[in-house]
Amino acid sequence: GKPFILAAGADLTSIAGGGPDAVRVVAELGHAAFRKLAEGGKPSFGFVNGLALGGGLEVALHCDYRTVMDSAPALGLPEVMLGLIPGWGGAWLVPNLVGADKAVTLILENPLSQGRTLSGKAAFEMGLADACFSGADYLEQSMLWAAGVLTGTVTVERPEVDRGQAWDDALERAKGIADAKTGGASPAAYRAIELIA
Repeated sequence: GKPFILAAGADLTSIAGGGPDAVRVVAELGHAAFRKLAEGGKPSFGFVNGLALGGGLEVALHCDYRTVMDSAPALGLPEVMLGLIPGWGGAWLVPNLVGADKAVTLILENPLSQGRTLSGKAAFEMGLADACFSGADYLEQSMLWAAGVLTGTVTVERPEVDRGQAWDDALERAKGIADAKTGGASPAAYRAIELIA
C-alpha cells in the first residue's frame, strides 16, 4: 500500500502465457499466504486506506476485522469483468460476511456494469468493514479502534446471514444478471455464481 492505495490486485502479467499450471500456482500461493491472516492464531486487522481491488480487497477480507477510510475511491472485486473469478477467497468470504444478495452485487453486478466499484463509505454500509473513519488520522483512528477490539472495549457485531429463501433469491437474481449482461457467453460469471452458491 501507499497513500490512498491499499492494493490494486494481483499482477496478472505474472501468469500471462503460463497456461493453467501458472494460474493454479498463483491461486495456491495466494490462498496459502492469505490463510495465514485468517488462521494465524492471533486477531488480524485490515486497514483499507484507499483503493482495494481484487486481490487487494481479498487481503482485507481474510482479516478478522476491517476498517475503511470513508473517502477510499474504489473497492471491489472486478474479476468477472476480466473473465476471471475472485480467486483468493472473495467469492466465498463475501457472501458469508454480508449475505448472498450483497455478494451478487459486488462480485457480479458491479463488474458487469462497466466495472462499478464502491466508495469506502459504501463498502462500510454494505458490511465489508467493521468501522469507517475519515481524515488524515485514519490510521491512528484505526489503531485505536483495533486496540479497543483487543482489550474488549469495542465489540464488533455482525448481522447473521440469511441462508434460506433470501440466499436462493439472490442466486436467481445473479443468474438473471449474468444472462442479461453476458448472454451466457461469460463462463466466469456462471462460475462466480457457483462459488457464491
